[in-house]
Amino acid sequence: MGNVGVQARRPYSRLPRGASLWERLKHHRRISGDCWIWTGALAGSRDSRGVIRVEGRSVYVHRLSLALSLGIPVSKVRQVNHKRECTTALCFNPEHLYQGSQKENVADSKAVGTFSRPPSSKRRTHCRRGHPLSQDNVYSRADGGRCCRRCVLDRMKARGSAHACL
Repeated sequence: MGNVGVQARRPYSRLPRGASLWERLKHHRRISGDCWIWTGALAGSRDSRGVIRVEGRSVYVHRLSLALSLGIPVSKVRQVNHKRECTTALCFNPEHLYQGSQKENVADSKAVGTFSRPPSSKRRTHCRRGHPLSQDNVYSRADGGRCCRRCVLDRMKARGSAHACL
């Protein structure tokens, strides 16, 4: 019967020894519009960041791409953010990246609608001290987080705060 429905694998193409870092990056990209989508290894099982080995160390692809385009060592690149126009996490086009702060990164992700709290905080049913995180025992913080009302009141009483409520 043969291999009905089985696609032939693309032959593995190997880069020549001594290929430049740019050649290595471009070898693992798929172009989609203006984005350079990383098709190589990913960091971890759930992470949506590309990773590549450089001098025996794992380096995030977007950091390496920005460092190469700016002409600086990767170690000098701290926080790399995607510009608001690019919402593709695996994009490593240096024109879509900039050095910024975590605060800017959160603001950008909120502005384009890609910000989300880690699911663990939403699943929690009790605080660290065992109080239930029910509707009547939760304060919603300005940043979208939650805190236990009873713990807040206990802390205020312990400090001798004049305010009984927030």
